[in-house]
Amino acid sequence: MAKKEINVLESSEHSILIYIINNQKMYASEIARRVKEQQGTIQRRLMKLKTSGLIKIKKHPDKIKNIKLFYVNWNKILDEFIKLLKEQKDEFIEIHNNLKTNIKPERLELLELLENQGFIKNLKNNKYLKKALIEYFSNISKIKKCSLYNALGYFTFFGDFEFTTLKHTSLQQVISQIELKKDLEKKDKNKQEDFFNKNLKQNSKEWYDEMRKSHDSLMKNITSKYDNEEKKIKEIIENDKDLKNILKFNDIRKILGMDLGLQISLNDAIEQTAFYVINNNFPKQEIEKYINDIFFKHSLRYKGVSDEVKQEVKEKIENMKENDINAPKPNKTKHKEVNKK
Repeated sequence: MAKKEINVLESSEHSILIYIINNQKMYASEIARRVKEQQGTIQRRLMKLKTSGLIKIKKHPDKIKNIKLFYVNWNKILDEFIKLLKEQKDEFIEIHNNLKTNIKPERLELLELLENQGFIKNLKNNKYLKKALIEYFSNISKIKKCSLYNALGYFTFFGDFEFTTLKHTSLQQVISQIELKKDLEKKDKNKQEDFFNKNLKQNSKEWYDEMRKSHDSLMKNITSKYDNEEKKIKEIIENDKDLKNILKFNDIRKILGMDLGLQISLNDAIEQTAFYVINNNFPKQEIEKYINDIFFKHSLRYKGVSDEVKQEVKEKIENMKENDINAPKPNKTKHKEVNKK
């Protein structure tokens, strides 16, 4: 019986070697010590990775025979990553076309960037993407066995590159705290405190007018502060090509991050269940009136959706029967036997 060919992309035993080598050049003996396996075993896996193109070999600096340095072929890694993105994109488009979804045209156009050679070239040369993958692989090598295919898939779905306004470290925070360090809130707060101390007892119309002016001034300063931050962020993005491209990639990633088929299936299931609840508690004529007068007109899910799809959904709701689903009941005998034990 022929031995099954190993797909190194789906093998955690082979992938761990990529995570360990990462952005270094390493000897087989070093890698073997890290994974705590025989050097011969590691050597065979390394040669398999070399055959697949995922790693390359460099001769020993002193040209010592049979001692070689191994390093990751990042170009091939990124090729596999982009291939995965394109597969996800093709599946997304196919589901969109089959189900006639109301995905906005501009979002579909954004996905087509994955067919743009200029964008792909910039993405492969993007220092921020590579930095993220280096750190990601380094962390995986310490904590988890995971195939390269699964690692890249998870990276695509959950790797958020929105560096401008993330809750953690972001351009907005840095600009706010360092570059545009203007403690406007504190300054205006002190002004208000002085005003209170001076005029608190008067409580007159003039007092309220001055308070309103002080509040308006504070809000104007805060708005100006955020406007300056936004302007500065735009300037940074415009002057940093890699940042501009990684943000575009992030928009693509967010679109592909949802499994469109499963998402639509789940949304439909929840919607149908909601109508099942309604159907069991309201008269048919009231439900039909709600569907015709309110549901399709105001539901964002059906904005831009064809009349054909709407009619199909409508018929499914109208043909729904009351209380026609029987949930399975627990076996009382078995429960009694368990309790006796």
